Amino acid sequence: MKNLEQQFSEDLSITQSSNSWGRNWRRIKARVICNPLTGKSKTLPKVKATGVGESYFGFDPISKQFKVLCMTWSRYGIPNTHRILTLETGKRLWRTIQDPVLPHFYIGDGICINGVLYYEASFKESRSYEIVCFDFKIEKFSFIKLDKDMVRGKKLTLFNYKGKLGAHQDIRWRTGKFALWVLEDAGKHKWSKRICALPPFCDKIVNTHMMVGMTVTGEIVYSPYAGYLSNPFDIFYYNIERNLLQV
Repeated sequence: MKNLEQQFSEDLSITQSSNSWGRNWRRIKARVICNPLTGKSKTLPKVKATGVGESYFGFDPISKQFKVLCMTWSRYGIPNTHRILTLETGKRLWRTIQDPVLPHFYIGDGICINGVLYYEASFKESRSYEIVCFDFKIEKFSFIKLDKDMVRGKKLTLFNYKGKLGAHQDIRWRTGKFALWVLEDAGKHKWSKRICALPPFCDKIVNTHMMVGMTVTGEIVYSPYAGYLSNPFDIFYYNIERNLLQV
């Protein structure tokens, strides 16, 4: 595997996504998008807000443009504005999205599929969990209800399942048994479900690795938890149909 290194200025600290509302966002001096294949990076313009909750990266297949959605939060933890940035030549400016959206807290990472961003969120007023959708093409929000059999409050890992939104959820933590959900009809909030289980000899995998995505051939990808990262580290691929796990 080719070793790719990217050099950043010394005053730029690298951070990762966090679901903690007590996070000190003032430490973030800049947000950078990096292409690991080319080694090129772009520094995003600063957002004028008291705090920044999360930024999501996506692609508009109609205009062939990359865009960034940024949620800013008030001091009380309630989202107040959503801004979008189009990455193109010339001056880059954040635009405020006029589409009204109910206050919500984002949960976990998002994924962009065919120009639509998906991320899980909790809504304080209704005390519910839903999938938030943001269409980068028309810059509008919509929402998808979770299936009644999904465990509320337990993390969903979203992924691209052959062009559809997929969701992975552990049935019992670190046992290797999990549910795979696929969104069949967004308008009707219809999901399909499949129960899977890793081979019994995979105890080490469920204790040290987590599901991070799926390949185009339908194999689930497992990467180490942050506390188990080493140099080098193993990535595992699980073939659902053949019940086969390989490095």
